[in-house]
Amino acid sequence: MEVIKNIMNSSIENIVGDSHHYTYDRYTISLLYPCLATSNHFEICCIDGNLFHGCQRYYSLELAEDKIMELFKSKETQVRLEKFLI
Repeated sequence: MEVIKNIMNSSIENIVGDSHHYTYDRYTISLLYPCLATSNHFEICCIDGNLFHGCQRYYSLELAEDKIMELFKSKETQVRLEKFLI
C-alpha cells in the first residue's frame, strides 16, 4: 500500500495550522496541525472518498496518523477486491 503525503503550509500563523494531505487510491484525508481553528488538536477530515463524515480530533500526531492508516487499510482490502472483480 502506497500512501502519498503532501504538505500544505498556512500563511496565517497560529490561526489556521499547516495541513498535510494523505492520499491512497481515490481517498484523501487532510490532517490539520494544532492551531486556534482546531482547538489546539490534530484534526483529520476526509476530503475525497467518503471514508467518514465530519472531522475527528486527536491529542497527538501519532494517534491521528494511526487513525489515517487504519482507515486506508480498511479500504485497501476493498480496493483489491474491486480490482479482482473487474
